[in-house]
Amino acid sequence: QEGMLFHATFDKTGPDVYEGQRALALDGPLDAARLRSSWEALLRRHPILRASFHRIASGEA
Repeated sequence: QEGMLFHATFDKTGPDVYEGQRALALDGPLDAARLRSSWEALLRRHPILRASFHRIASGEA
């Protein structure tokens, strides 16, 4: 992961090739509470989806 973080931050003008985003369109009525509950259950079940990496003041990951 440290190597991936290096490449993601090496070129501030380029895209982060390790970042993944998805968008989807939902048709019909939306039960927002149910969607939120489902998403929270998914995050509890798969902790890797909550992972993030940051640099400390020294620049170390």
